[in-house]
Amino acid sequence: MRGYYLIVLALVALLAGCGGGGGSSVQNFTYQTLWNTPSGGIDGQSQLIELFDQNNILRFSAAIDKPMSSHIIYEVPNGLYHLHVVLYALPAEQGALVGLLDDQISVTGSVTYRTSVGPAITSVKLNPSSATLAVQHSQQFYAHSETGAHTPTFTSPNGFTWQTTGGVANVDSNGIVVGTAAGMGSVTATNVDQNIPGSASLTIQDSTPTHGKWTVIVFMNASNDLWPYSTLNMNQMEKVAQNPDVRFVVEWKESTNVDSSSTFNSTRRYLVKADTTSNIASQVIQDLGPGYDMGSAVNMADFIAWAKANYPADRYCVVVWNHGKGWMRAESQSRGVSYDAETGHHIDTWQLSQAFGNGVNDIVAWDSSLMQQIEVDDEIRDKATYIVGSEESPPAAGYPYDTIFAHFRDNPDDTTLNLAKTFVDETLTAYGTTFNITQSVIDTSQLPALVTATNGLADALINDVGSLGTIAPLVRSNAQGYDDVVIHGHYRDLYDVCLKLENFGAPPDVVTAEQAVRTAVGQAVAYNGHNQNSPGSHGISIDFSDSVSFTTGNPPLSQDYANLRFAQDTDWDQWLAIAP
Repeated sequence: MRGYYLIVLALVALLAGCGGGGGSSVQNFTYQTLWNTPSGGIDGQSQLIELFDQNNILRFSAAIDKPMSSHIIYEVPNGLYHLHVVLYALPAEQGALVGLLDDQISVTGSVTYRTSVGPAITSVKLNPSSATLAVQHSQQFYAHSETGAHTPTFTSPNGFTWQTTGGVANVDSNGIVVGTAAGMGSVTATNVDQNIPGSASLTIQDSTPTHGKWTVIVFMNASNDLWPYSTLNMNQMEKVAQNPDVRFVVEWKESTNVDSSSTFNSTRRYLVKADTTSNIASQVIQDLGPGYDMGSAVNMADFIAWAKANYPADRYCVVVWNHGKGWMRAESQSRGVSYDAETGHHIDTWQLSQAFGNGVNDIVAWDSSLMQQIEVDDEIRDKATYIVGSEESPPAAGYPYDTIFAHFRDNPDDTTLNLAKTFVDETLTAYGTTFNITQSVIDTSQLPALVTATNGLADALINDVGSLGTIAPLVRSNAQGYDDVVIHGHYRDLYDVCLKLENFGAPPDVVTAEQAVRTAVGQAVAYNGHNQNSPGSHGISIDFSDSVSFTTGNPPLSQDYANLRFAQDTDWDQWLAIAP
């Protein structure tokens, strides 16, 4: 028996979030499906119907089983939606996933969407059917198969291949098109099973990069528990984005797979626009879609290169926004920064040189914990003129971007060092004594001398290890430390370690060596600030573990430490391997 069976999608949330579509008006949305006797198409017994808004947030969800006869109508707010329908082999969304249907629909009045199960596929349709976009901007296309009656029907999973023509754009496997050159072209999706293509036209408009004085490049990985603060920080940037010579370019990820309350589900590249409201007014230049990995050094380097190519400037400030763990975190055996909780990946410390790509950045700022460490700084000493960061774990809300970058906005011709200092001063002002605040600016031109001096200290400690059985533990217990409760490691302020070695009676050759390190720290730390909660902070930390902590674990910390440039530049790892 043939017939249309109706179901309407149940409302699970109101439209909200950054850059979302929709409006206050609501309309009826009716989903119809015709269960046919199979005649060359894909057959199934049940469907899961989902509507995603323009933020890739699931707003409506419902299921239909063959041969459902009832129909229910609900109300859907106006807007553009991604309709995603999954066809299952068995009733109640059980068995194999046998078919998919993706489309873009516009709800501006009462809408009925009809599909068919079982008929042969005769054509492929893309939505939108045409698009005009600028070079380096993106457009999401959706493809679905149709029957001879032009009714949408199902395609096997991964059933389309994508390509572009005209040399004006690229397209990925998800149908995201990025304009690459001005001109006319098309995007084509081909049904793999039937080798049937469908196309949409493309018009790519020229977008000539303009040169500024500063481009601030923010790699903002909010695919983790820090995501609520990402909107705060974006709003802060919007407050100070009035100077066209100081531009903010942000790659921002949130994931509903990590937290269902996230405001969008994607990775987006924004050009920040001036705005003083609590909404996000900035322009999405590219939407890379869900699932993009921001725990990848390759992807971070790609974003930095993209930002510099499209928003060139006299000087660049790169901010890495996420959790950071210095060079290591003992209990989880993970070392690095930019932890993407959706993919489970992060950038290891020894991948940082790769992550920053080619060229030297004027400022690299760590809006991440524990990264102002000699082991980290040595990795990127040829990637930055100045490195700004914290020896400690800063507050979750991170840098006060509005007050820091107000100085860039108002004084873009000031020296790089003076502008780097504003990270220190404004962070101290913003948080007072509520948290343990440390911030410093490292002059990377002075790092080689500091690394050399630290190697000399390592050799002296190794030579006198027999005399340090009680002194080394006293230094470890009394030198200024950072976030031991979290990392169960031994990050200590390098200068304070040296001072404590002298105070606790280290042998003369160790004292001579530590004094050289203190001199080198004073030259490498161009600016330093801390509040009363971290009085022994002088701007750069080091791992001062004992040998048991360093040489045990699975794998032992020593194995990963050997990957560091600092371990290759010095004998510090040899000291840690025998340290009392």
